[in-house]
Formats: sequence, structure tokens, C-alpha cells
Amino acid sequence: KPICIPDQKRIYGVARLEEAKVACRVEAYPPPNNFRWAFNNTEEMVDVPPARYKNSTRLTQSVLTYRPVTEMDYGTVLCWAANTAGQQANACIFHIIPA
Repeated sequence: KPICIPDQKRIYGVARLEEAKVACRVEAYPPPNNFRWAFNNTEEMVDVPPARYKNSTRLTQSVLTYRPVTEMDYGTVLCWAANTAGQQANACIFHIIPA
């Protein structure tokens, strides 16, 4: 099953209406065939629509374009990869904070 690559950037300082590219890098054999992103603020956890992220051709990373509009858009972004062995057990976790 896929696992997060350690030592990737985990905290993104982003001003409102500014775009951040959040890269989720994983290690997996066989390579991942799918990624899933979710956003979690103090109130809820919601899946991010696939239109908002792009998976690399070799599928070892997925890059989310994230643009906070309101205070509620700051929080934690989670990423999971999946391959034929199953879905990643522990999400890669990134923090979006006001710049």
C-alpha cells in the first residue's frame, strides 16, 4: 500500500485569494492508480473535487491547487493514494495557514 514520502513540505502559508500548489508525494509498489484529497476545518471534512488536483503521469505525486477565499478555507488538507494493494492507511497531512 502507498505511504507518504517523509520530509515533504507540510505547512503552506497562503494569503486569501492566492493560489498554493500543495504536492502530495507517495511511495508505492505497484504505483498508485488513484489519489483522493479532502479538506478538514474545525467544522467538517469534505472531499476535494478531482478538477482541483492533477496527478503526475507516473502517479507518484498529486498536486492540489488550493485557493482560500474565506477564513473557513484554512485548515488541514489530506491526501491518500491507492494502488492495487489498497488505499493508503495514513493520509499525508498538510496545513494551510494564513500568510
